[in-house]
Amino acid sequence: MALPVHGYLSDAGTWERSGVNALLRQAGWQYAGNLGFSPTGLIEQPVAGEHGDQLFYTVNLPSLAPAPAQASWLKAATDYISQKNPNEKLTLVGHSAGDSGMFGMVKEWFVRDEIGDGMYHTLKASRGILFNLVPPAPVTLLFWLNAQPHPDIEYVSVIRSGGYVIASDLVVPPFSQDMNMIPALRGKSKRWLSFQGHELTPMDGKLLAEIL
Repeated sequence: MALPVHGYLSDAGTWERSGVNALLRQAGWQYAGNLGFSPTGLIEQPVAGEHGDQLFYTVNLPSLAPAPAQASWLKAATDYISQKNPNEKLTLVGHSAGDSGMFGMVKEWFVRDEIGDGMYHTLKASRGILFNLVPPAPVTLLFWLNAQPHPDIEYVSVIRSGGYVIASDLVVPPFSQDMNMIPALRGKSKRWLSFQGHELTPMDGKLLAEIL
């Protein structure tokens, strides 16, 4: 089973709109449904008739919320999937911190913040998660997380570049995409190169199916 997780300023639908889901289906994977949340708790939107071990779900997280809050929601989703499919392994698939060109958006904000339009208010509402995503340094969340023991599981880093010099992804630099750069995971993550930009495309579905 697999659970693709969207990023900042995105939602579960990004996997469908980008064509990733379509390529997964072509490779034999079946869409099992979406998991969302409400004031009363987790909400499942299942797809009738889907069964087997090659299932994938999607999840809607509050992408403007701080990382700890999103992690709590994600844990609830993974616990639910695991309880529903107790004999199956679950693979988490994460894409960036979003696929909407975050850095380009930030540049526009410097021009628009005097106007106080939607861009400014979006960034203001995103303070928590954007602070969580700043490069690791003492007192930052990533600095603390990178030093913590990590589970003894299989890790795969998809690096959107031809190497560490020429970057295809202008939002997230190649070294930030490689989990081997995390002290606790050094040498433990497999590397896959992808010659694409930051946004998801159908090729990601093909690559994901191959990795899975």
